[in-house]
Amino acid sequence: MVVNRNARLLLLSLIWVCSILVVQTSNVYAGEQPSSYSLVFEDKIDAKYESLIRNEFRRVYPKLVATFNPNAPKLVKVKVDNSKPEWAGYYRFDQPDTIYLNMKAVPQELDASSFRVIDHELAHLVQAYDPSTPLWIAEGMADYATILLGDGMTDISIPVHPKPGSTFQSEIEEKKYREAARFLIWAKNYKRSTIIEEINRYARQKINFTGSDQLWEEYFKNPVTVEKNPQCYAKGEKNCPDLTNGKNESYNPLTKEPEGLDQAIVKKTAYLNQKPGASNSVAQVEAASSVQLICQTNGSPILGDDSQVNQSWTYIKAGKNKGYIPTIYLKINPAGPIIPPCPNPSIENNTEVRHLVQSDTTLHKKPDQNSAILANLKKGTEANILCVKPGKQVIFGNRIQNDWYHVQTGKQQGYLSALFIHTKKGESFPECGGKSKKTSESQKAKGNANQ
Repeated sequence: MVVNRNARLLLLSLIWVCSILVVQTSNVYAGEQPSSYSLVFEDKIDAKYESLIRNEFRRVYPKLVATFNPNAPKLVKVKVDNSKPEWAGYYRFDQPDTIYLNMKAVPQELDASSFRVIDHELAHLVQAYDPSTPLWIAEGMADYATILLGDGMTDISIPVHPKPGSTFQSEIEEKKYREAARFLIWAKNYKRSTIIEEINRYARQKINFTGSDQLWEEYFKNPVTVEKNPQCYAKGEKNCPDLTNGKNESYNPLTKEPEGLDQAIVKKTAYLNQKPGASNSVAQVEAASSVQLICQTNGSPILGDDSQVNQSWTYIKAGKNKGYIPTIYLKINPAGPIIPPCPNPSIENNTEVRHLVQSDTTLHKKPDQNSAILANLKKGTEANILCVKPGKQVIFGNRIQNDWYHVQTGKQQGYLSALFIHTKKGESFPECGGKSKKTSESQKAKGNANQ
């Protein structure tokens, strides 16, 4: 990227100039359907990673277009460049429809269930800023987009406030990326709510501004703890709850939990759980109770009164208690505020984990490869693990595994060898019909696909 490092944006002026008419980004991502866009791989890559990248493209690209640039390319090309070990990916101004990926680095991200690099480079392509745009703005805005639109598979964390002695040059211009994104999120929430939209518009118009140093002085004195709920602040929501449970004790939050904002009614008496699924209950919530909605995530499947399987859980505040409840048990006002997704990591130990099939395989009726095949599963298929059960030994290469997971993929349930699904160390799953079982080092040595 050829960038004029001396060009700086007059953020302060953008805050003061009230005559500029802008349309604020909506949290409802309307626009064209994913099928309107195509992804072409110019170079051959492993089928597993191609499938994962395609799935993420279908999820995030339409949202990027609707949020930042409706004139973005409808056909996006992916090329491989492994010659720059310091970069996992990059975008070139002179190739506006192409992103480059370092396939020596990106697989490590994807194996760790992170689409941060993919989302970041696609954001550059959609935003399509002029080459004269200061690098900290270009990188900060791309990371802002990643934080705004990330899901449970995207790292949306940002750093805590700048260290004593930091300057605009040392913290923002030189570090760029997450530090710059934090600066922009702060400005959106505490100086001018439309500043992101304004930067996004002007960065494509060869406009140079000055004055960011003055804004930095105010930011440095009062940076606020936006790192405690980055996605909520990136959306400009009010009263963002602290999802870190005060882990950064040295920085006191300037926002509080919403008080007296009853956003939903409980339809039937239910237990409030510590996790989005079968887990220890926090309290019982009575039918007709008014509760506050904090965030939503996917969890264990629940069979509704209509016999449909539902996996949506909502993290709520009921009186003094907080916990998860199946979303189908809530009567939510459709005209009410947008409910943000629970970030990853989520509240305390309630982290949402997406389990992906690691290679083409089959779903069986019993924990035995010789039992009836219920479905063929492709690499990258998401499977919800319901329980674990010992079964017939499976050997794959130099790996051996006796455990089988009872999983749900779509509306289909069946057994899948633990060799073929990605889990995280320390995850605990109930035994089918019994106690819970934790992913251990010994299991991993046997071949649990935890790599």
